[in-house]
Amino acid sequence: MKKILLFILCVVLLENNLSATVIKGYVLDAKNKEPLIGAVVYDQNNMKVNDVVGMDGSFKLNNVNEGSHDLIFKYIGYEIKEKNIYVALNHKVVHMTVFLEPKGLSLAQVDVVAQQNTESNAYAIHKERTAENVENILSAKSIQLSPDITVANVLSRMPGVTVQRTANSGEGQYAIIRGMDKRYNYTLVDGIKIPSPDDKNRYVPMDIFPAELISNLVVIKALTPDMEGDAIGGAMDLILKDAPPSFLFTANLSVGYNQLFFDRPFYQFDHQAVHLKSPAEMYGADYPAKVSDFTINNLKFQRVRALPNFNGGLSIGDRFFHKKLGVIVAVSNQTSYSGSNDFFATPRAKPNVDNMPGFEYMTTRYYSTQNNRLGIHNKNDFVIDKNNRIVLYNAYFQLNKYISRNSVETALGTGVGNVITKDRSQTQLESIYNTTLQGFHTLFPSLSFDWSAVYSKAWANNPDDVQLQYNSTIINAPTLQGLTHKWSHNTDQDLAGYLNVYWKPKFDGSTPEFQFGGMFRHKSRNNYYNEYSLTPELINNEPQSFTTIDSAKFVFQGYNANLGSPVNQNDYSVIENVVAYYGEVKYTLDKLNVLAGVRMEQTDLHYSTPMPVSFVGRTGSQIYSDILPGIHLRYALARNQNLRFSYFTSISRPGYFEVIPYLVSGEYFDEEGNPYLKRSKAQNLDFRYELFPSSSEQILAGFFYKQIKDPIEYSLVQDLGPSSLQLKPQNFGTALNYGFEFVFLKYFKNFGISGNYTFTKSRITTYKSSYQRNASGDLVTDSVLVTRPMQGQAENIANLSFLYKNLRWGLKMQLAFVYTGKYISQVSGYYGLDYWSMPYTTMDFSFDQRLTKEGKLHIFGKARNILNAAAITRIFRPNSYLTGTYQLPDQNSPNSVVVQKEIYKPSYLIGVRYSF
Repeated sequence: MKKILLFILCVVLLENNLSATVIKGYVLDAKNKEPLIGAVVYDQNNMKVNDVVGMDGSFKLNNVNEGSHDLIFKYIGYEIKEKNIYVALNHKVVHMTVFLEPKGLSLAQVDVVAQQNTESNAYAIHKERTAENVENILSAKSIQLSPDITVANVLSRMPGVTVQRTANSGEGQYAIIRGMDKRYNYTLVDGIKIPSPDDKNRYVPMDIFPAELISNLVVIKALTPDMEGDAIGGAMDLILKDAPPSFLFTANLSVGYNQLFFDRPFYQFDHQAVHLKSPAEMYGADYPAKVSDFTINNLKFQRVRALPNFNGGLSIGDRFFHKKLGVIVAVSNQTSYSGSNDFFATPRAKPNVDNMPGFEYMTTRYYSTQNNRLGIHNKNDFVIDKNNRIVLYNAYFQLNKYISRNSVETALGTGVGNVITKDRSQTQLESIYNTTLQGFHTLFPSLSFDWSAVYSKAWANNPDDVQLQYNSTIINAPTLQGLTHKWSHNTDQDLAGYLNVYWKPKFDGSTPEFQFGGMFRHKSRNNYYNEYSLTPELINNEPQSFTTIDSAKFVFQGYNANLGSPVNQNDYSVIENVVAYYGEVKYTLDKLNVLAGVRMEQTDLHYSTPMPVSFVGRTGSQIYSDILPGIHLRYALARNQNLRFSYFTSISRPGYFEVIPYLVSGEYFDEEGNPYLKRSKAQNLDFRYELFPSSSEQILAGFFYKQIKDPIEYSLVQDLGPSSLQLKPQNFGTALNYGFEFVFLKYFKNFGISGNYTFTKSRITTYKSSYQRNASGDLVTDSVLVTRPMQGQAENIANLSFLYKNLRWGLKMQLAFVYTGKYISQVSGYYGLDYWSMPYTTMDFSFDQRLTKEGKLHIFGKARNILNAAAITRIFRPNSYLTGTYQLPDQNSPNSVVVQKEIYKPSYLIGVRYSF
């Protein structure tokens, strides 16, 4: 860390090495007054006196001697300009502003084919300024410089977005937009909604996407009628790389390491030993499994030194047949080793009297995770003629996780030191595939249309999730307890069609644009689940001692235990058809742009399970229609200033698995479904002021307000008995979510500062249980109304980045901070016992240095979590666990209890990039 700060200080000192006399000023486009970043300025009589125009359009010439100087200003595509200036002896600073004129062409006939650099920061800011709705965009250039290699982590740097981390590695996984839980957003790839490999829900895990395949990352916060309406928080659109205007070749290779494994070994199991199918899948549902059908090799953990992380990427593209056919293929392959050291207090099913938190065990967990991430993207576009174009793109994303976990649970207050040890190995295989064929056609100058035919499929396989348990005390050796093997897999397949028609008639000199269209999606989703429980064999009618997994002996105990769970409500099939129609009109009246319209969506969902006919909820359906109006206004105060107002209505459908009456055994609480769960509906308002001082700078400030009817959250309930708690999704009345966003990006020559801040408040009122003594001294459980923030909503979110971009040296650096305020990570069924994730601050550093003059070869580096931030979870109740028999670790407050602490350690990456 000290070396990084010293390096930055040296750069600053070199940058500000002032001479006695300087000439400074700006080089701007003569027409739009935009800075010409990268223009060259030099003294024709002394070539050592030169500079490259910085990010704010400024330049500075040092060591300027007294006398006359012929200054030359050059920029590609602009006329060269020469200015003569005289510097007197007593002049310390000379100021000037120079305007360059674009070069002109005078030809009898010319065909012009132009393509913007869609991966630049200037393009992203331009798209934000001209967008019809409220959105934020991050360009490929910004992503390239960021310390992140996955889309999930990149999202954490965007305004109003927090990212939910995985416990096994601390890496970002799910996005929360404006404090709205991940269920309230959806994911697009090139504007097409994609299915999810998640086994229960609709939302997509964002860590499956490599960041380097992205051309622009768009967070859409106000839906227009032509967009699918099931997002209350917002939508994320991953714009993948387009075919280039000419030959393109880029390749990168990098290696790195996680500091966690400098301090402890990596726990590894044999991935090849995992049986991909359960005995019931291999031999039939009525097959009586034998103990020999199950491998134990995935429980043989080796303590090894983790291999270095490896990342590689390749992009190649060109245009053929007189530029009519464009092709690009991009590949990213990432292998990383990560983990966490975790403390967790295992709660009792029922709290202590007066809703005081009660815990059974103090648990320490050690995770070791190997991630293999693959992304392949191919896009082809063919220009038939000036009125017709066809696009075909294919994308495949894969994330394989191999997770080893060792946990030790120590009983609290027993006096004999009961210890439960659990060894677990998990294999999680996730994939998403999408292929889309699109056509863009112009029939008349006033009439055009486009269409899309889509096939998408997401699938996940969690084969042989195996856990071994053995117990011991201070005075007794470990005894073998049990062994469980679980298999689950699911598929989510979409067949969809889209049609959009555009009509621009002329009325009295004005040209409104009418747009209408529709979509149809047929979704089929299937889930498989099977679990086998094996019991230790008694040795001479005594519990079996545990030494190693090789010597452990198991049997099936109980009726049909060797069949696993061939018929259970966790197996299900869902068919969902969504039909949507919309109409909207766009109109410009002087400085006011109006987009208004309405969307109608009809949802028809049917599910079935293999349960007996007598089972309540064996099959079911949800059929409903929604009318979703919206209006978006943009008023141009000036060329570079906007006022925006948006109103739209939207919905959020329950997860597929949530409406199935399932029951899954969880680690601490069982989970059950809710067939009576309803969709959430929302009214959404946005107001934003926008200022764009230049093509690379912006200031955005806005307010948002959301009223959500029937929001969905998980809560603990007692459906299965007074001594048992289950997590269950439920609707909770009406909720409010509102706040303020501020975004800024400003450059000072080569230095820049970028940041955003979001303040969010939400309010939801629900019933909770209160466990206490009544006036007679009897223990009773009452219901009380409680108002609290929505689950996952952080009141304060902030990002701050210090940038340095020296075009002369070819050096870019970024020191970035991300702050996420406290939020409810788990809603409790009891008053005052919600789990709160505490404020979390990370600091990251990255750099990119050009190695060759022509800029083809670069070296880059990334350092994440430099401050070694720990993720801490608390219950805000008086703390009786500071000392004594029930003492818990890491307690530092009498007013709150630390129930979880996760440590991930910093990680580092360095590599090279070549482009041609």
